[in-house]
Amino acid sequence: MRLAFLLVACAAALAEEPTERRFVLQVHGASAGYATYRESVAADGTRTIEGETLLKLLQGGAETVLRSKRTTVIGPGDAVPRTYRASTTRDDHESTYEAERVEEAIVLKATIRGAPTQVKFPLATVAGLLDHNAPEHFEVFLGERRKTPGKFQCFVGVVEMMAALPIAGLVGEVEEVAADEATVRATKIEFSAIGMLYRAWLDADGRVVRLQVPSQTFEAIRTTKRVEDLEISPADLMRSFSVPLRLAEGVEEPGTKARETGGVRAARFRVHVKVGENRTDDAVLSNSHQAFEAAAGAEAGWVDGTLTVREARETVEEDLAAFLAPEDGIESDAPEIVARAKEVIPNGVAPTEAARLASEWVHGAMRYETQLVSALAAHQGRVGDCLSYSRLTIALLRARGVPARTIGGISLGGSQRLGQHHWVEVHGGPGVGWFQIDPTYGQSTGIDAFHLDLWRQGTFDGSADNWVELLSWEPAQ
Repeated sequence: MRLAFLLVACAAALAEEPTERRFVLQVHGASAGYATYRESVAADGTRTIEGETLLKLLQGGAETVLRSKRTTVIGPGDAVPRTYRASTTRDDHESTYEAERVEEAIVLKATIRGAPTQVKFPLATVAGLLDHNAPEHFEVFLGERRKTPGKFQCFVGVVEMMAALPIAGLVGEVEEVAADEATVRATKIEFSAIGMLYRAWLDADGRVVRLQVPSQTFEAIRTTKRVEDLEISPADLMRSFSVPLRLAEGVEEPGTKARETGGVRAARFRVHVKVGENRTDDAVLSNSHQAFEAAAGAEAGWVDGTLTVREARETVEEDLAAFLAPEDGIESDAPEIVARAKEVIPNGVAPTEAARLASEWVHGAMRYETQLVSALAAHQGRVGDCLSYSRLTIALLRARGVPARTIGGISLGGSQRLGQHHWVEVHGGPGVGWFQIDPTYGQSTGIDAFHLDLWRQGTFDGSADNWVELLSWEPAQ
């Protein structure tokens, strides 16, 4: 017993003292929450990181609170966690996540609103695990990337989405960056995923100093202040994810009822919106649903010009194979998705009818939350955001042999603001071409003219001077 005690005492003496780091979470420059983590290192180099996050948000005028508690264990020299446990609570609704390395894979499990789901990633294909609520996960993942300057590409398991997503980034130069009340020399790293740009600065020890998501005007800034000393107030999500709608002189606002009933047949807009990562796409801006004419002198990365939204017209598509196959986040070949698709969409129905049936089922089965998940996770948990609604609808359609894909941009959500949004394009076959539906809004046979296509999958830059002016509109006949 004495020998055992001596060995334990020696190991404890060699282990590092726990360290704690704190971040203030800001939206539009105002403090809306905090994140903390406490890290301890065992004698064999195993790292145990215990983190906590609190974020206050305003949604539809009501305050909602997101809390996350998690524990991550990382083996010596590893970038992918050995184990991970997390509990995320949004108001009274709890979701749990856990990951474990099993042989040559990492198994990620989740229970979202009581519904379990599970995915498995081969270790050879993923370079890390990211929980968006956890600065420590970004620190571990980017700490490895920081060792090799220049461009990088890899796949990362994203916890909330229950999917492995491609990441492309650049390890840049060392520069001075503000953190709390000090200025720190840190390596700047930029990377993109699912159409969003992230920026991070890591100090000489590989620790995160600052983390930004510019399109959402979000920042996590390292601080020495105690959590109880931070002045926190809820951040308005509508401000972060929408742009103001102006009315040209003499133009009457159509009204909520007209929009909800599809009562606006066509509309014309003057658009001035900066797209996240400067990803403008002419094929999206001018398509079967709308026509775009760029303004003279429009800057790169901006959708700046006149956009006319009209009733869909037939288009010619050379190859539809890509819009029938499963892909990351759209698991149209998953057995339960295939089974659900057969239940919802009978054999032999036309693509337009299949689209209506799939959209109506998703709209009725899902509950909206600002949480991006894959089609499979949406089917199992029945919660998600507009892109999650769209992915599940697309998965059901592809499982029945109907080509479908995401489309996104901005749509009128209320209070004369156009909110960031995603919906669905479906190919109706010869004589029909591509047409659009919106399972989130329940527009299952076509969409109103207040859906402005700006990207295939992406965001706008919330920090820019974005605005849209309604020049004219036509009521449905």
